Amino acid sequence: MLSPISPTVRILPAILIAILGLRQIGPHKRFAALFLVALLVLHALTQVHASQVAPAAQRSVKKSPTIFNQPFKILPPVNSLDAANAQLLPDTTDPRDVAKEHLTATLGFPENEWVIKNVVKTSTGVTAVYVRQLINGLEVVNGDINLNIQNGQVKSIGDSFYRGARPSQPDLAALSAAASSGLSSSSVQSPVDAFKSLAAFVGSPSPTTVHVEPSPTPTDQTGTSDDLPPTTNPALFQITSEIAKQPVPVRRAYVQDGNNLKLVYSFQLQQEDNWYHGHVNAVTGDVEAVNDWIANAIYPVIPVGVASPDAGPIVNVNENDVALTYASPQGWHKAGMLAFTDTRGNNVDKIPLTSDPAKNGRPDFRPFAPDFTKIAGQYTAGATVQLNYVLNSAHDPAYQHGFDEVSGNFQIENFGNGGFGDDAMKELVQHREGVINAFFSTPPDG
Repeated sequence: MLSPISPTVRILPAILIAILGLRQIGPHKRFAALFLVALLVLHALTQVHASQVAPAAQRSVKKSPTIFNQPFKILPPVNSLDAANAQLLPDTTDPRDVAKEHLTATLGFPENEWVIKNVVKTSTGVTAVYVRQLINGLEVVNGDINLNIQNGQVKSIGDSFYRGARPSQPDLAALSAAASSGLSSSSVQSPVDAFKSLAAFVGSPSPTTVHVEPSPTPTDQTGTSDDLPPTTNPALFQITSEIAKQPVPVRRAYVQDGNNLKLVYSFQLQQEDNWYHGHVNAVTGDVEAVNDWIANAIYPVIPVGVASPDAGPIVNVNENDVALTYASPQGWHKAGMLAFTDTRGNNVDKIPLTSDPAKNGRPDFRPFAPDFTKIAGQYTAGATVQLNYVLNSAHDPAYQHGFDEVSGNFQIENFGNGGFGDDAMKELVQHREGVINAFFSTPPDG
């Protein structure tokens, strides 16, 4: 009986293939590939011994309804200070003024249909201006524009504003009556019933007490702006209940769904392990969308810095502790408005490609106990999770060292930072076409 091949011997062909392939790669991709090769040297991990890790307590995963999102459109740079605009916007490079001019004069949105939510200056000299759409004085929770501005120029823009027919003004009298009485009618839901719908959807115990009262200090916890009028998207009510750690702000808003706008109650329900931003239809009581502001993934992996399982056991690593927000602002398992609970994400998509179709689904992050006395096909899921962790761990430091969106890195969503998106790394684990091999393809950005 032959002895198992050592991890070092098994990884050498992969390293040689990767290094030889670098000669055909552009300078930016070559930087990333070299970085990945270095990590692969450190992590010849999916073929070596490991100890079993006990399952960790995990929060249940809630799946939110599908919410429609306009695709973000990346437009070419626009000089907001050219001759045509000089009279309208004289002698200013203030990013807020440039954004206002672009929204009104170029995109054609009157000033009462949007509000600047945030203005963020970056170390690169680009200022990001984030804008939320307003209709009938209410925010469209999935209607946003972000403008990246430098030296008076709009360098790029992402646009998901709603452009369908405007609805009539909501029946504020009926909404107020439902809030005061706590009773729903055929035309409108009360905040109490909408709150109970949200609680049931996210799997919370049915609340025994739901007390609605006017909000003492209307504030916008989702963002603030000097341009935000006092009447724009205030927390009209707050709900106290035993299922919430804090009083729950309640707002009225719209959610766009294709060519329709739906009037919703927006709740911020904070619990022990979850913090839900939920939107419940104010007419039907249906839950239109839920976003959990608390998100993490537990990886049972051999951590970065440990050369092999012989040097340390498999440990549970929390995504919140290892993902770098500067490089992955949404974490490793969200891409734009898409959230995943498996080995997909904005930077990497990992799928096994073995000869057994039953093993080729993307695994979630439950603890796996690989038995390395068996063939590799017996621990495919563990190998896939390990590679997901290693390559995401490569993406973030590489970003900090200059391999960002403009430099052609690998991301689905580029967050308006330039470059071309929709090119996350797609990793095929335990490829059925061969053994003891590796290849890394780097087509043009995008």
